[in-house]
Amino acid sequence: MTMSHVLDRRSTAWLASALLICFLSNGQGKAQPSYSLYIDATIVDEAGRPVFQANLTLENLTYNLRRSGFTNNEGRFSFERLRGGAYTLRVAASGFEDHSETIELFDDPRQVRIVLSRTEGEKSQQGTPSGQAVVAASTLRAPAKARKEYERAAQAQGRADYPMAHEHADKAIKVYPEFADAYALNGLVYLQEQKLDLAQAAFEKALSIEPQLPEGLLGFGRLRNYQSRFADAEGYLLQAAKGSPGAWEINCELGRTYLGLGKNAEAERYLRQARAVDPPSPSVHLLLAQVLLLLDRPLEALPEMEAYLRLAPEGPTADRVRDVIRRIRASQPG
Repeated sequence: MTMSHVLDRRSTAWLASALLICFLSNGQGKAQPSYSLYIDATIVDEAGRPVFQANLTLENLTYNLRRSGFTNNEGRFSFERLRGGAYTLRVAASGFEDHSETIELFDDPRQVRIVLSRTEGEKSQQGTPSGQAVVAASTLRAPAKARKEYERAAQAQGRADYPMAHEHADKAIKVYPEFADAYALNGLVYLQEQKLDLAQAAFEKALSIEPQLPEGLLGFGRLRNYQSRFADAEGYLLQAAKGSPGAWEINCELGRTYLGLGKNAEAERYLRQARAVDPPSPSVHLLLAQVLLLLDRPLEALPEMEAYLRLAPEGPTADRVRDVIRRIRASQPG
């Protein structure tokens, strides 16, 4: 075997940096062609808990398309390889009111968060004093009008209608000023808008009301990752993970954190946990590939990069990933 067939540590480190992965890849990359779009839906109840086995149906009459599936234990399901257009998404789950909304899918993939309302019978059972569900106290105390505005804010966030998301979240807060989830949602939207100071203020307010609020802790951790303040992010995310150890988004953010801190073994562990969800996020595969390259394991990085390309063939780093794959394959004997 000649030296040209061997990747040394300097080469694998260069290949890892060549991916140019953004530590906060929240769908803010360049627009993707319509044939590679997807809708990633997360279904939760009014307390922010994931709804397992919710039935999702996606329809587009123009393309005569109809697909369906069920959410996993994180309340998540993705419809992939979609073309641009207007889609109708219907959600049905036992104990909840049916939900339907139109999703405009044109230049960018969509991440949709849908809050389901419980049926009247279920609400009366959920309100019993013996209930053991661990939810934000402010959410349990929120009046129905505030929860409805919060639901509308979450739907607007899913449509990437940020002004409307803020409007409804502010209405929820006006009705119930101690609504921690509404402040956290405002913060997440500000983060998507890259308004970092406003995001921080919103997360601080949410955590001042509910110090263990998962979305507030995740939001602060994501903000600190965005600012490359990885040591600060670690504290928030580890605290969030105590309450939701299997949440893929928390594990993914921890992977970014430890990658930023240069703790690649820890980054690999959390990213593999994030990858275990079905279907996994393309960014998880991409982050894990970078970690494996930095750990001088290029052959293990190959299937992660290939998985990324299957999920996002026209993603913002797809061409760089293909180049890295070619370089690794060219370095192998035969």
